[in-house]
Amino acid sequence: MSTRMRPTTAVALAIVVVVTVAAAWMAADRTPPEWDHANHLERAVHCAADLSRGDWRAVLARSSFYPPIVPCAAALVYRLWPSDVMAAQVVVWLFLLVGAGATYLIGRGVAGEAPGAMAAVLFVTAPFTI
Repeated sequence: MSTRMRPTTAVALAIVVVVTVAAAWMAADRTPPEWDHANHLERAVHCAADLSRGDWRAVLARSSFYPPIVPCAAALVYRLWPSDVMAAQVVVWLFLLVGAGATYLIGRGVAGEAPGAMAAVLFVTAPFTI
């Protein structure tokens, strides 16, 4: 009987570990965000205001460097779950899942299941991603 882990199980495990560590870190560290993180949260607040007014032109005009999808997704989640930290983090975790899934599927299509899983694990655990 083989005790090897399935490639998709390795990807899921990496995601669970990263999300668990991030949740524990957020529970322990309550300092306000700074630098780029604060900039992203500010964009989410502005997007929420623009969306509530139905001002799509302002939504697009504010996205000079970053596309508006992530901050506006955080704004939409915030309307459903009004917690600044958790609304933003849920969006980050969802995009982590989407990025890992896309990386796995592309890698699997190009090189096979195991290399696709390795690419997804590297994506999930990359310092810039975390």
